[in-house]
Amino acid sequence: MRNPRLRSLPAHLGHSLIGLLILFYTYLFLFEVPLVGFGWDGGSGRVLDVRSTSKLQVGDRLVQVGSVPFEGLRANRHQSLLQDARPGQPLTVVVERDGQLLTLDIQVADTLDWREVRSRLTGPWLLGMVFWLFGTLTLVLVRPRDNRWR
Repeated sequence: MRNPRLRSLPAHLGHSLIGLLILFYTYLFLFEVPLVGFGWDGGSGRVLDVRSTSKLQVGDRLVQVGSVPFEGLRANRHQSLLQDARPGQPLTVVVERDGQLLTLDIQVADTLDWREVRSRLTGPWLLGMVFWLFGTLTLVLVRPRDNRWR
């Protein structure tokens, strides 16, 4: 007769790998993506929210960020909009506001801004972690009541 704990080993390993993957991508999203202080819509290039004392305004349309034109980003999805952003350095952003092109210098944060971190934590990562946590609790605590697990 096989050990029932060995039968559940693949489920536990797979579940652990998924948890590590979620934690890895959360780390990258929180600490490796530059803190530029604003959020934007990837389809239209509109600034959706401003989380710092930036010269940007909600509703501005991104034309160019650093050396990356926004239209070039839409054509090549593998290119990063923030490839020129370095912590503590200014980032040149060209926006369209009320039909006029404006060139603005944005300071990229070199330390964690808790407003930015809170904004990032309340995104899809929080929901993924909550589902993974409840799946873990179910996997560990819920057992059938018959003799398969004795």
